[in-house]
Amino acid sequence: SLSFLAAMEILVALLAVCSLASGQIITPYECHCGVFRSYPQGESLIYHLPGHHIDCDSPDKETQCYDACVQDWDVFAGNGDLNTVLENGYSLGQEICVGALELGHFNIRDEIGYVFSRACFGNWEDTGSHTEQYVCCHNGHYEECTKTVANNMAAVTNKPGINTVN
Repeated sequence: SLSFLAAMEILVALLAVCSLASGQIITPYECHCGVFRSYPQGESLIYHLPGHHIDCDSPDKETQCYDACVQDWDVFAGNGDLNTVLENGYSLGQEICVGALELGHFNIRDEIGYVFSRACFGNWEDTGSHTEQYVCCHNGHYEECTKTVANNMAAVTNKPGINTVN
């Protein structure tokens, strides 16, 4: 049988090991990227892009996250061309519509998708990237929209940052 002192020494050693181990845990994906739709009242997340690991203690964490989201959009998402075929075989438009359905957006009609980034626990910030075509979804299925070119696109790409909890 262990003496009380020996049991306490083992307990202290275990607590020290656990303390060291918890210091090594990295919170995954501190950089979040998403596609948003815009309403007169604000914006709403309709699709999660892949997340990224960044150092939240870095003074340029917002820039790191912004750059990662823009690069993903340019490479992974074909710079926002909804007809781009992704690795999973879906078009970007279909992928966005599936994501929108999962987030409770059943129908989207003639809307531009705007790409935002969020570093660590900050606010969502507009990257200036957007879909090349209007997004139209009906119950999770992508449909080509009747509108094909956004009117006055320059006026809608540089929106101020938003604070969304998605």
